[in-house]
Amino acid sequence: MQSIWLISREYAGIAEAGGVKNVSCSLCEGLVRRGTRTMLFIPLYACTVLDAVDSFTELTDYCRIHIAGHDHHVGWARGVMNGVDIVFIISSLFSSRMGVYTYTKEEELRDPSCRRGEGHRETLEMNVLFERAVLEYGVRFPDTVPHMIHCQDAAAALVPVLARRCREYAAVFADTQFVVTIHNAGPGYHHAFDNTETACRLTGLSSDCIAGGINAQSGAVEPFLLCAPYACLTTVSPWYAYEIRNPANQDTGGLSQEFSRRGVRVIGITNGIDIDRYDPEYPEKSLLTYPFSPENKDLDGKYRCRADFIERHRECIQAYDGVEQNGFILEPEPDTVWFSYHGRLVRQKGLFVLASAIEELLPRHPEFRFVINGQGEAVLEERYQYLASRFPGRCLYFRGYHRSLARLCTAVADFLVLPSDFEPCGLEDFIAQLFGSIPIAHATGGLNKIIHGETGYLYHPNTEQKLAAVLAECARRFIGDREFNLEIIAQAAMFVRYTYSWDEVISRKYIPLYRWLYGRTAGQTAEPAESLKANLL
Repeated sequence: MQSIWLISREYAGIAEAGGVKNVSCSLCEGLVRRGTRTMLFIPLYACTVLDAVDSFTELTDYCRIHIAGHDHHVGWARGVMNGVDIVFIISSLFSSRMGVYTYTKEEELRDPSCRRGEGHRETLEMNVLFERAVLEYGVRFPDTVPHMIHCQDAAAALVPVLARRCREYAAVFADTQFVVTIHNAGPGYHHAFDNTETACRLTGLSSDCIAGGINAQSGAVEPFLLCAPYACLTTVSPWYAYEIRNPANQDTGGLSQEFSRRGVRVIGITNGIDIDRYDPEYPEKSLLTYPFSPENKDLDGKYRCRADFIERHRECIQAYDGVEQNGFILEPEPDTVWFSYHGRLVRQKGLFVLASAIEELLPRHPEFRFVINGQGEAVLEERYQYLASRFPGRCLYFRGYHRSLARLCTAVADFLVLPSDFEPCGLEDFIAQLFGSIPIAHATGGLNKIIHGETGYLYHPNTEQKLAAVLAECARRFIGDREFNLEIIAQAAMFVRYTYSWDEVISRKYIPLYRWLYGRTAGQTAEPAESLKANLL
């Protein structure tokens, strides 16, 4: 396997929305470090940041792509970022968008029908235009066509279908293998077509082909079902691979039942983390104020960060640009125990459970401190604003996002709480472990990579009573046996560094996967590498 294209609607440092951006960036840069010719395809949005992109050049070539009665003038631009060749898809359908998937506050002010946080009305058309524009690039520049195309999530999942079923692309990509990674199979992430007629009209595929993507439960046409015969499906942890094929799973809008009924194979490869971007020994990388080393049980800098945090937020202030502070934080009690949460405020993350647990615990435990950072559903934002006002000095809520603040909120905690109802992989537990904060997580999906009692704590079921009891018990143990907690902190940091760095994940999982798939193109029938067999479901 000598060359690869990675197809993604988002990418860290260029156009950011969710966790897909980190995987796309880390996988591309890791492959480049291994000497693999790697090319990223991404739309050029109004929100695209080109500051770190070198040699940005618009090409003179262009094409017209016809979708559902609309002719789109599409061009391409090339650039390089950290050794990764990048091709930008240029179209007014993307360049007019200030958000990757959803409308922004600015767009809502210009047009009240474009409500902040809602998906673009033309999302499905945008996806198809993007997918066809990638394949058109291969038609015009056939010398760049790779051995492997890796598509990230539903917004890029039709690339293998179009490549195999459209005559204009089939010959060009005949020797290319395809991988499609499912980052989240929750109902809000499917990018599904409402019905067969809409799918045929937008994609240009035949009704016979489209019929293979029908979800029996919803009647929608699913990109993940459509691509299954033409691509290797992966997801972001072995545990989530099992869950999304479990017919009893009610969190995928019927997709799990279809995967199970059809016998669709899904390979689970746990995401890695770029250790170098979070290493707390180097403040210029971690964005924390003081250096410390959890692996060496040296937490002095961590607690100096906390002292500065308390000093800064003992009053209600404007915390950081774009962030609203609700409440304040104090530390007068002895043996104070700090819990934090950072991430999106959405139901999937179990934040109603956490809010109820906080309401139960704080009246009985004045020594507890909770720091919450995130934004999302209005009802959850209001709930945490209420908690910050009800428990002054003990519950602090930051609404909004600022990278330095988000990392600090994790680093100042003794425990990071992750009560997700379902979680495909999870990155916050890795960050917490690198920052010497012990994760406490609901035992679901990729959060099962936490080793209970060794690198963190897992609990089940995900109820407020169970979570409150677990938090109280962890706090009691933390105060009563500091040395035991130092052992967990050190083990967790080393476990992440030596097991889940992206270089390790790419070397032990992705490279064997790509070689196995490309070997099948070359007529080989060898079994997958031993490192992959345990991940095949």
